[in-house]
Amino acid sequence: MREVLKRRKVIIKEFGKGIDEIKVERKISKEEAINFQILRAEKEAEKICDQIVEIRRVINVLFDTKFHTRLFRDYEKAILDIRKLCTNEDEFNNRIQALTILINEMETEKIKESIVDKDNLESGSINVLERFLEEKIPKYDKEIITIWRNIVTLRSKKYPTHPDQPEFIKSQKYFGINSYPPDWGELWETVLRKYLESLNKLKANLDKIDES
Repeated sequence: MREVLKRRKVIIKEFGKGIDEIKVERKISKEEAINFQILRAEKEAEKICDQIVEIRRVINVLFDTKFHTRLFRDYEKAILDIRKLCTNEDEFNNRIQALTILINEMETEKIKESIVDKDNLESGSINVLERFLEEKIPKYDKEIITIWRNIVTLRSKKYPTHPDQPEFIKSQKYFGINSYPPDWGELWETVLRKYLESLNKLKANLDKIDES
């Protein structure tokens, strides 16, 4: 156990250097290389999630200022879950479920009250937000909704929520992952980055609205 801890300590100390650079200094084992990649993935995921938490907070402040309601509800358990490492399919299922919760848990009823044209408005948080944005910001970036719908598809069109369906592969291709089954860790990191991108786009659109 002491030897394992010692090797992990060495990897942590050298974290931030590239693997090739470390190989120049000394030969590393396959196990150390894997540990290095895991540590790098953990650190990158934490960085992305920190940004997600912050931009969601800012969006809530902007929504409250302009429309007198927050957009996102607090869901700390889901935030904790998306921070965890994803290395296999089961972990991906858990992570994508948590992210879908963050997307769906919006102040839907309060937002709906601000919508003037409710004709043919379908249920569901994303549908409500889409109609809201169409009214309040007619030229909003529609990629926001596209990203969110594809994230939800990755959960709803896949086992264990439902039997695997072609829509899942279509959505993973939207995120730039063409092979199936995908590298689950790569797919998860890509999805996280796209979700962060969608939040930044939403904030940019909100910034264009004059305070009410």
